Amino acid sequence: MITLSTFQEHLSSTEALPLVSKRSANGQEGYLLKLLAALPSQTQAQQAEQLAKILTVLRVANIDDSQRLTLMATVIDASDQLIATLRQSYIYETGALSDIQIGYVAQIKSLYYSMIMVYDRVIRHKTSLLNNQRKYAASNGWQRYFNGDKSSSTTLAIAIYQTLQMYQKLLGEEALCYQKPSSYLWHKINQLYYLAYQYHAAEINMSVTAGTSVPRRFISVLPNLFIQSIKCTCHASSQYSARPTFVT
Repeated sequence: MITLSTFQEHLSSTEALPLVSKRSANGQEGYLLKLLAALPSQTQAQQAEQLAKILTVLRVANIDDSQRLTLMATVIDASDQLIATLRQSYIYETGALSDIQIGYVAQIKSLYYSMIMVYDRVIRHKTSLLNNQRKYAASNGWQRYFNGDKSSSTTLAIAIYQTLQMYQKLLGEEALCYQKPSSYLWHKINQLYYLAYQYHAAEINMSVTAGTSVPRRFISVLPNLFIQSIKCTCHASSQYSARPTFVT
């Protein structure tokens, strides 16, 4: 299970990314799809364990980033179903959460952390690629004509947006359980905002990108969405629970 400290350690790592191997891409993709197809027949505990395994494989697999994002969409659908089921065990609790219920919360957070770690690999790879392209353009005197790789910029924008969505869900989970919001999560959100503007990802029109429904200037509207999401979560949970904070 991924904890906040493990998550922080991973995101602060400066380990070089492995090169993508096109030769092994198809085999790894087929393996992951096979694991996902087996989820419905498994228990909740087995699904959680399998999803954690899938996300680990997806994070380290030598596949193209576009394939990684496509597979992540399927993983998110499966994870959302499991998370909704696990959450039913505590959202209507009227007292302090039991150890078992706290364990479910930790399991849900672990899934969100793992998904962010997958997207982080895409973000790191694309920012490195774009940086190298900028350096090459500058060294050849072409900088004023250089607009960057459109495909890489779009992939980066999608990865940043999806990562922000995961952070939003993490903050919503903390609000739902009356936990103190993590300052580290807000720090990473601010970093992603800056990164999006730095690489002009906030200006990319992704509404016409297959498989996405992201508004053109998604970065500019997300701060209000975070606030509204947390307010709505707190309002909804207060209707069923008056339990005290169990984690500070």
